[in-house]
Amino acid sequence: MEEKNTIQLKKLSKNELYSALDVFFNNAGFEIKDFTDFERNRKYLLSKNNELFTITVLIKNICDCGWKDRKNIKRIQVLKMQKPQRTTKEQCFLLLGLTNVNGNNILVAWNPLKYIYHEKNRSAYVYDEALFEANKKGFYKTIQNGEKILISNEENFEELLKEYYAYSYVEEI
Repeated sequence: MEEKNTIQLKKLSKNELYSALDVFFNNAGFEIKDFTDFERNRKYLLSKNNELFTITVLIKNICDCGWKDRKNIKRIQVLKMQKPQRTTKEQCFLLLGLTNVNGNNILVAWNPLKYIYHEKNRSAYVYDEALFEANKKGFYKTIQNGEKILISNEENFEELLKEYYAYSYVEEI
């Protein structure tokens, strides 16, 4: 008999989310060299295999989408940000959602440029099937609602990071 897939939605505080992310990074083989907290995000200096990564992260709890007839969709809600955040040659800006699938922590990454500069709050969505697929494969990329979404477990975070950098990179003007 096949085990039923479950998504455990938790409402973690900002500090709990970043603590969970710290553990996620460490379990992925990254050393946290330094970090700086800001009002809505955290900037990390990570190291793995003698390579340094400077990443700024806005992380949110993944929750139900709010539509009673669409239980198969999850989301994060993103607030407008004033200060420009983008991925450049020197650093990466990650918009992440955290959830737990069948007992495994899973991160979902969206392109922040589609969400953080709007006048009102925006929601970034992910389908349950994509979360289950990422849990099964370790890393999964998909296009949902016309947007590329990257999803990974701890062991495949480096793949997510490199793919994310490649697709969200913005040339300096």
